Amino acid sequence: MRGATLTDLWEAEGVIFDHADLSDTSMSNSHFSRASFNGTILEGTQIDDVNFEKSTFASISMAGCNVIDSNFDGAALRGVNLDGVMFDNTRLNRADLADASVQRAEFKGHCQLREIRGERSVWDGTDLDGTDFGRSILTNASFRGANLAFTSFTGAAVDGADFGGARGLNTASGLPSWAKAAG
Repeated sequence: MRGATLTDLWEAEGVIFDHADLSDTSMSNSHFSRASFNGTILEGTQIDDVNFEKSTFASISMAGCNVIDSNFDGAALRGVNLDGVMFDNTRLNRADLADASVQRAEFKGHCQLREIRGERSVWDGTDLDGTDFGRSILTNASFRGANLAFTSFTGAAVDGADFGGARGLNTASGLPSWAKAAG
């Protein structure tokens, strides 16, 4: 299915894409809630207005994807590679991003990552300007060199997180003083 166009799929809930090659695919205006993408190749995929609520993504890479106006609320993204992904106005509330790599990614518009599980996740060099991590679990996560300007960590657990070299800590909210001193 490499390079396919998947559009206007309104009744695709629970579809299984396990181990499919969906790289360089265009997905738009579709509902893939509770779908399975385990072992799927999604690198370079263009995603616009797609609902992935409570879907499962295991052993995958989404490196280089562009994700616009999409919903990953409650999705299982544990340990996935999201390096270099551009997220614009995308929701990942209550998603499991523990052990995920989200390096050199970009979060634009109003991106919500409230109440995520992000233990040991790596956000190094990522532009998180204005992102909302409210009440998330980010223990032992790494934000080295990330842009955290106007990012909200209100109620988030950040024990053991690494904020070394992070920018914009003076405008980030909800961080303990030790974290703000790290930048």
